[in-house]
Amino acid sequence: MFDVIIDNRSMNDAGLKVASRPLVLSPEKKYQTRTALNRDGALYRDMGTFEDVEISVDFNFMTNERRWNEFFRWAKTQIWNAKELMFSDDQHVFRKVKKAAITSVKRPTPQIGMVTAVFTVDPHSYLVPGKHIFRDPEDYSFNQWDECCPIYCVKGAGVLAVNGSQMRFDAGEMLYIDTDREITYNRAKQNRNAAVSGNYKDLRLNPGMNEVTLTGGILRVIPNWRFL
Repeated sequence: MFDVIIDNRSMNDAGLKVASRPLVLSPEKKYQTRTALNRDGALYRDMGTFEDVEISVDFNFMTNERRWNEFFRWAKTQIWNAKELMFSDDQHVFRKVKKAAITSVKRPTPQIGMVTAVFTVDPHSYLVPGKHIFRDPEDYSFNQWDECCPIYCVKGAGVLAVNGSQMRFDAGEMLYIDTDREITYNRAKQNRNAAVSGNYKDLRLNPGMNEVTLTGGILRVIPNWRFL
């Protein structure tokens, strides 16, 4: 039976059944549009980025009449707080949820509920193995997917270099250099931007072979491999 998995929890097992597999459209490119009076049509400039994707999922549930509202409150919490979305027939990838909304609620009988949820997700699909922490450069230097935004875990004082671009760091605690959010933080999620200097975007991993080196300190990498 097809299942939607939210934050590593099966919705089917929890009693929130999926009515049918949702249709997931490909992301659309972002364009800058300009019109000119002396020519037909419009001019489009490819911005090199993509729009978010909306995924609509129809859920059903059946429960004791006296527990209907309780179960619905639980379902709303699961949907609204969703961070990661995965499908049971494609469990090697997941989608990052940016926001979630409930667009329809029906109660055809005292025991049955029907809920439509719309998840707005990042245009990329992310590989589950890309969430792991790697130590050996051979495990993350070659990127067979699209450009990705790794998290570099560093400790001590040194220089991190990625394809010739450098970021300096100096800290006695483990730092997490997040090239997607462009922020550095510690294990407690406290801001530590002052402990680093460099350009976050320059530290992204390109498709193909990448050169990642460290002078001083300790390095671990969460590659966050992804594709469109």
